[in-house]
Amino acid sequence: MIQINDWEVDLSNQSKLCAESGFIRKSNSELKKEYCRIVNRSEKHSVNWEDGNHGMSWSLNPDAMTITMTMSPYRDPIQFVIGPIHEYMHAYQTVYGYSEKAVASNQMGQSLWRGPSWWMEGSATFVSALYCYQNPVLFENIADWWDWEAYSRDLNTHLDNYKGARKTIRQGSTYNDWNLLENENLVHEIIYGGGNVACVFLIQQCKSLQKFMEIFPLIPEMGWEKAFEKNFSMTVEEFYLKFQEFVSSAKVSKEMPSSQESWCGFLKER
Repeated sequence: MIQINDWEVDLSNQSKLCAESGFIRKSNSELKKEYCRIVNRSEKHSVNWEDGNHGMSWSLNPDAMTITMTMSPYRDPIQFVIGPIHEYMHAYQTVYGYSEKAVASNQMGQSLWRGPSWWMEGSATFVSALYCYQNPVLFENIADWWDWEAYSRDLNTHLDNYKGARKTIRQGSTYNDWNLLENENLVHEIIYGGGNVACVFLIQQCKSLQKFMEIFPLIPEMGWEKAFEKNFSMTVEEFYLKFQEFVSSAKVSKEMPSSQESWCGFLKER
């Protein structure tokens, strides 16, 4: 769902293409009402319509997951591609929270099944960006490019923001942590940025995205913490200590793309 009046191109010459693709023109007010209906939220408290949003919601009765987006491919083409994959990652995380134990004990939203906040948002941010970098075909019809220069800059921005916040991802674990960080305007720096950097460290340890993703099928029966230990061959406490050492030694490089020897350079090879 897109605010079409934000598009910076003339769509009049594309009428045939739009018709063939089933494209439907709607006013902003219609789009907003439809969006709020789908996500079951009031228009007043829904989203920031100026910046654009993407989100994933779920319900048990009926069983459903919905991914919604209010972004323009012309205002922010990179996020137009990466954003939905971020939300698909949340859908993937949620699927593995639907164990019988979690549903029966009404623990669907608890960290036992979903992991800490930094993991939920960090892994969604990391996997979506890396997947898009590894699949450049996704950007063939987009007016921007997610090459190593762009991806490296994004990774180093997350690292820089996380270091600058002077907090640890351990402080971005629970719902209460999220609220406290929100009061300090540090949710993005710790939960999203710090979580993303943490996943860079984890994939460096396990060597591949495929191995990284193998944690999810383990979660329904083992719970997140035990699944983490089995998949990454270290306890969560051991991880926190090693991760802080990793961050301390990592050097931010935003002016030039990170080299192969840098903290994230191993990701350059597609």
